[in-house]
Amino acid sequence: MIQDFGSKKYKQTVMQACKNVLDVDVGTLFIHKTAEHAEFFGFAAKKTSALEKLTLNQTPLLKSFASYFKKELGSLLRTMETEANHLIHLKGKDFCCADPIYPTLDPFTYKAYLKDLGLGPLIKKATLLSSRESQCIRQLLKGKSAKETGAALGLSPRTVEFYLENIKNKLSCTSKQEILKIGQELDRLGLLI
Repeated sequence: MIQDFGSKKYKQTVMQACKNVLDVDVGTLFIHKTAEHAEFFGFAAKKTSALEKLTLNQTPLLKSFASYFKKELGSLLRTMETEANHLIHLKGKDFCCADPIYPTLDPFTYKAYLKDLGLGPLIKKATLLSSRESQCIRQLLKGKSAKETGAALGLSPRTVEFYLENIKNKLSCTSKQEILKIGQELDRLGLLI
């Protein structure tokens, strides 16, 4: 959040305070949301620690530690929960912030993030597809036949088969199973148009 909101001076002040007061350079926060509550579990460390590598490469290890921590200290956490005050009461009228929070990223920033994660080849595959081809993949993911896809999209089954053949060529696939596998990844990442 610090990276997205506030002036440059504010960001520098907050980051410097983290370094000076908390002796922290980097941090990771896991958030688990349920219908009743949201659980926050944070890890913080100096830049020289292995936290960044653990976060990127061994996320399950950090999550398992969080589970272990909750299990071992469960009784203490439950006591704290019953004694805790609500954030609204603690913050009062300052609880709601006047600045809007934007939960979505612009496409350019999102794609840059995916590239940083090493998913550049998938982004490239997504950009090769036309909107009609993406629609055909979506129908394929729903288990629809060429005839059903054609009816849903207002196309003939032969046109759908033509699109599927183009998709195979563009994505270098040899079967519908390969298209399905890549299509699932593209859909999961929100890259299908």
